[in-house]
Amino acid sequence: TLLAVFSLLAITTSCEKTEPMHLVSDTNLKGQNTISVPAEGGTIHVTCTNYESFWFSQNSVTVDGQPFKVPNSTAISPVLSTPWLKAAVKKNVMTVVVEPNTISKVRTTRFEITAGDIFAWLTFEQEAKK
Repeated sequence: TLLAVFSLLAITTSCEKTEPMHLVSDTNLKGQNTISVPAEGGTIHVTCTNYESFWFSQNSVTVDGQPFKVPNSTAISPVLSTPWLKAAVKKNVMTVVVEPNTISKVRTTRFEITAGDIFAWLTFEQEAKK
C-alpha cells in the first residue's frame, strides 16, 4: 500500500495562526484532499498526525454534489454515514468503509472535519463499476 502524506489547507475561525491538519492516508491520493477509491470499495484509514483528536462538522456533507443530511448528526460527531460510505473517528484516526460501486458512474462523498478552530475538507471519489 502506498503511504500518502498530505496536508490540507486550513480555514480558521479567528485571526490567530493555526497549524493546518496534517493527515496521513493508507491509500492513493488524487489531488491534495481527494482520496481515490476503487470500484470494489474497501477500508481506508486517515490519521491526523498533529492533533490528538478530530471530528466531523455538522451539516457539511455532500453526496454526488448534493447536500446530504446525516441522520442523527450532532454538532460534534465521531460518526458519519452516507448511502455508500461509513466513517468513524477514534481519537486521531478515521476509519472509512466504502461499499462496492454497483453503478457505471463515478460517485463522490465530500465532508468537513475539524479539530476545533481548524477545518479541512476531504473528498472520497469512487471509480465506476466496470
